[in-house]
Amino acid sequence: QDATDALQAAIRSGARKVIVENMGKPWIVRPIFLESNQTIVFEEGVVIEAKKGEFKGRGDCLLSAILKENIVLSGYGAILRMHRDDYDNPNLYEKAEWRHVLSIRSCKNVEVRGLTLAVSGGDGIYLGVSKKGPPTLMSSLT
Repeated sequence: QDATDALQAAIRSGARKVIVENMGKPWIVRPIFLESNQTIVFEEGVVIEAKKGEFKGRGDCLLSAILKENIVLSGYGAILRMHRDDYDNPNLYEKAEWRHVLSIRSCKNVEVRGLTLAVSGGDGIYLGVSKKGPPTLMSSLT
């Protein structure tokens, strides 16, 4: 019902590589925060899905990296999915355009490979800054 703590703990464990296994059903999560110097591999068929009723903050994103570096997100055949119809409902959510599937702010050397980003409440991928200076540098999106 909520895999946030397990997935976040794996990401914060300090492991250089985290493999997100296909459990045969979606990983239901609240916002997840990425760490530096890590590769996350989403196995084929994995679905990381935004938990319904969460993401109430106008800038809540499914996956966020802020002031991080050396991140690889790889997931050929994997899906990161949110619930745009819910976020567009003014009875449920305050209007906002910043509920992105993937938010990368003031990061260096980030690669995103093969992932499908679906039905966000904002942009699929947001590249921006969280401090003054050069924008995020992406080494590749495939």
